[in-house]
Amino acid sequence: MGQVLKSGGAVFVAEAAHNDLIGFAEVSLRQDHVDGAAICPVPYLEAWFVKASFRRLGVGRSLIAAVEQWAILRGYTQLASDAVLENTLSIRLHKLLGFSEIDRNITFLKTLKMQTAKNGGLGSPPSGGPGTLPGNSGVAGVPPSAPGSLNESDSP
Repeated sequence: MGQVLKSGGAVFVAEAAHNDLIGFAEVSLRQDHVDGAAICPVPYLEAWFVKASFRRLGVGRSLIAAVEQWAILRGYTQLASDAVLENTLSIRLHKLLGFSEIDRNITFLKTLKMQTAKNGGLGSPPSGGPGTLPGNSGVAGVPPSAPGSLNESDSP
């Protein structure tokens, strides 16, 4: 929640009797690229939850309406969100509330480990920055004809 607030975003809560928390929605302002968005920054629905016993009563719809109103009052024209591929309920609810599916993707991350280099200490090339090979358009450390390297014709 702290990151959402640091971004200039907001947190909306739904309460039942006796101030019992029954749902929430977190919206951030994403400064980075958001697929399909024509604006930057873009309000981004980071989290949206309604307690099971209060679902199908309009609580989730009310939370999204509050997020939309917050964004509109600040001059934004789009609201972005995401859902994991397996969460078919979330996908269906997003579509019911007017979101358009932009794409489906799987995100990858690889942990990199420092290796001792012969010419400049721990993992650093002699220049202190990423090394490039001649004739390789600035791609660091990968010869253009290396197995697994991408050529322009390989790009999506």
